[in-house]
Amino acid sequence: MLKAIYLTAIAYILKASISFALSTDTHQFINTQITTKTMNGFSLDLYLKEQLNLSDGVTTQLSSSISGDTFQIFDWLRIGGLYEDKPPWVAPYLRSANHFHDPITDKGFTGLPPGDSAIVWSQKPIDQQWIGGHYSWLDSRDNFYMALTSVNKTVREEKLAETFRGVGQLMHLIQDMSVPEHARNDFHALPAYEEWLADNNSIAADILSYSSSNPTYPDSILLLNVSPFSNAIVPIANLFDTNQYTGSSAAGTTSSTFGLSEYTSANFFSPDTIFDSSYPYPGWSGVQEYDEIIDPITGKKRTYMRKTADGELIEHLATSRWFYKYLPAELKSSGLRLDDKVYADYAQKLVPRAVGYSAALLDYFFRGTIELSLPAQGVYATAAPGGTFNEIRVKAKNTTATGEEMSNGTFQLVVRYNLSLADPFQSILVDLGPDTYIPVPEKNSVAAISRTAPTELVFDLSTSPIPLWAANISIQVVFKGTLGNEIDAVAVGYGDISEPTPVDVYNNTDYTCLNSTWYRYDDPAAMAIVDSNADGIADRSDIYPHTITSISFLGGPADAGTLNAAASHNLFAAGPLQPGQILRMGYILTDYANRYAINEIRTGLNGDPFTHIPVNKNYSGTGFLNDWNTQDVMYSFRGQNMWWGSGVIFINTEYNGTCTFDALNQQLGY
Repeated sequence: MLKAIYLTAIAYILKASISFALSTDTHQFINTQITTKTMNGFSLDLYLKEQLNLSDGVTTQLSSSISGDTFQIFDWLRIGGLYEDKPPWVAPYLRSANHFHDPITDKGFTGLPPGDSAIVWSQKPIDQQWIGGHYSWLDSRDNFYMALTSVNKTVREEKLAETFRGVGQLMHLIQDMSVPEHARNDFHALPAYEEWLADNNSIAADILSYSSSNPTYPDSILLLNVSPFSNAIVPIANLFDTNQYTGSSAAGTTSSTFGLSEYTSANFFSPDTIFDSSYPYPGWSGVQEYDEIIDPITGKKRTYMRKTADGELIEHLATSRWFYKYLPAELKSSGLRLDDKVYADYAQKLVPRAVGYSAALLDYFFRGTIELSLPAQGVYATAAPGGTFNEIRVKAKNTTATGEEMSNGTFQLVVRYNLSLADPFQSILVDLGPDTYIPVPEKNSVAAISRTAPTELVFDLSTSPIPLWAANISIQVVFKGTLGNEIDAVAVGYGDISEPTPVDVYNNTDYTCLNSTWYRYDDPAAMAIVDSNADGIADRSDIYPHTITSISFLGGPADAGTLNAAASHNLFAAGPLQPGQILRMGYILTDYANRYAINEIRTGLNGDPFTHIPVNKNYSGTGFLNDWNTQDVMYSFRGQNMWWGSGVIFINTEYNGTCTFDALNQQLGY
């Protein structure tokens, strides 16, 4: 018996499905418009490029084995508008019983089969939505987090595809709140508002086009407020219903501080709820009856209802049937219906809100952003020659545009790189291995970051270190926790950092530039130039070779100002470095544009009469990059490759002219 009832219910849904939601074409159109434009200051395309390192933005292609589809990102969101009603391999519209919400009763569809309120349906626990897949807000949050933190590239792509599909399906639910049937518990079996909007008439097309460029956005306070529903606590509930409208008054429901179902229910009729006692508004006291010529040739007129009070003002609220004039007052409502003029007036009011409110949901889902910057040490990580990067430090700041605080959560670092298959520290491009992902929890259990000042996060990579031959390195910091009033939010920050960058120093004090020519220190011609009294001791300029007995290196951000490499927090210290020798002090991970300082202490050789004091010099640095998009070339100096962007060649002061290092290379046959 129960099975028979269930099958009957399915047959009923399929027969009447044409009015169980906005047309799927309309949902897809709205979703596409939202996701390919900048809406209310938010560009999904820019977010994808800047926060997720997806250089193709909304045109990035993703595959999912769950649905068997491969789409570009904007198409995943578009197809979500279809799949919420018609998921693949499932009879269409079986999910749609859960697309209703009555703001007066807070219930979903109460007919056969009954459904959850759309608010509850949108926030079902993970894996709890029924036939057609799991695409609630919590499912989509979980997919997004797994997409960001999985070590498997295929899983990351699939979970990201499922994230965008899920957000598209959630946008569909918001848009359904702009359909009077969905906000007034009316499972109407005949063509109505949504079919008129989708039948390709020019008026509907113009309204859809206008609305996509001129949306009506909800007040930002809706998504900052606590949800009024204990069984749906994510603040997106307020986009559906704020529980301000209870049926006692429709005044103020046009305000963007009301939920979309409240606005729709209080101001518009569905075909079977015209002046229905269950819905006090629109009410008779707020309408005027008037006749309008509908055929200018014959002068034929039709009676319309104009809404003049109690919320939204609507020129064509309802129209009469042919026998309307003959009905007694108590039966007048049965003589009214909704026609094309009514639906056109409805759409002009409802579609801009459908666009604006679902755009707000998209923005809210991806709102959490983190700014990453160099830590106090001046670089993200250091490694000794022949070693690995075993720890990354990064400063993180909450830059979420809504002003919400980030707390009670966890932070995870995800490092992505490709391993070079040959020595990358040469002037040729090398082949790279597949993508490698290293997810690492924050070491010190930091649970919150501030909006006003960055917090340093520490990540221990000792069990999965970054090798020196890593290329295309990027880092993401992923937060999962409380953001404002959402307790399981996800926020992300992205940093495209340097490859392992060598810190190279070369002691070139065995050669000196004199009169714009390079001379070796023991060349008699050099001494003749700088020995003013012919006593065999240079006095005009120091041409003596020097041992660099102590070298200190300190890195920093590009805007660091003056750095003191002699301070106690040096990244590297080494020495002695003999004349004509090169030393690789170590490797750093840094920003491409950076600053660094070298402190040197010299010891004179060969009877050097000059006094030498410690010298601290600052330089503008450049991180190393060696991949298939851009190549940085190692500089060959005196037969040794060194990285100019974070290294130093120690020289004596030039005398009476300037010389280039390339000239010395040529002179020495390199």
